[in-house]
Amino acid sequence: MLTNRFMTLPEPFESVVREMDQAFADVFNSSGTTSVARRQAPVALWEQDDKLHLEVEVPGLRQEDLDLTVKDGRLIISGRRQPVERGGKCWYNEHYYGNFERVIALSDMIDSSSIDAELSNGVLSLTLHKKPEAKPQRININVRDTVTQERIGTESEPANMTTEA
Repeated sequence: MLTNRFMTLPEPFESVVREMDQAFADVFNSSGTTSVARRQAPVALWEQDDKLHLEVEVPGLRQEDLDLTVKDGRLIISGRRQPVERGGKCWYNEHYYGNFERVIALSDMIDSSSIDAELSNGVLSLTLHKKPEAKPQRININVRDTVTQERIGTESEPANMTTEA
């Protein structure tokens, strides 16, 4: 059992708390600044009728700092943030410099040869078009009046009109 100053936790929760502690230790380095979280550009993904939209935050990056690749059913977004030489002694810096990569698995419904990308104001916007067979298709419904046919019969099968005496 894991005991802290507030409570004693049963075993199923003990491992969860331990994993959360490790995750926070991994995210925050010795200087108290985030490290892992800054290496992954934040993304937003949403769907419209015939396409998906993906936005990736990449502030300060230029087109030549980014690379988009589709390989083995995955969209790989990578880039490099170069350090800025400011001169003088740096007292504190939370800016992340170096390489980052986001890998997003593409569904079979995405046409990987038809992905549009645009970079504007620090946001990389991607439009992932669906394959034609993945787009919603309207199906027509044919109506047949079976009730009328049963009541009046057909030419080959007259309706049963016998009466009892």
